[in-house]
Amino acid sequence: LKPQIVPPVSNKMIHKNSFLKNQWLIAREKLLNVNELIFIGYSFPPTDYYTEWLFRQLNFIEERPDLKITVVNPEYGKRGSVITKRYKSIFKGYDIHSYKTLKEYSKIIF
Repeated sequence: LKPQIVPPVSNKMIHKNSFLKNQWLIAREKLLNVNELIFIGYSFPPTDYYTEWLFRQLNFIEERPDLKITVVNPEYGKRGSVITKRYKSIFKGYDIHSYKTLKEYSKIIF
């Protein structure tokens, strides 16, 4: 296997029948089985169309009221925060639990 980093930029090479296209579809399928999504420091930049598409699929796959979404990001929840707006737009209808720091989050999980 060859490691590959998929950066959050708009010019990803995700074409029909490509390796990355197949990986995105596998990830979409795996979303059906998760109980919690945890985002640490991720801001959903507007240039990352494919990642946004992937997580917006939660709204189309099936209703998941049990799905817990956790965001660890100091910008989340700030007044006028673009990051907060992005998360609320992408995960419309879901409760989002947020923490400002990893230290704060680690107190909850340990």
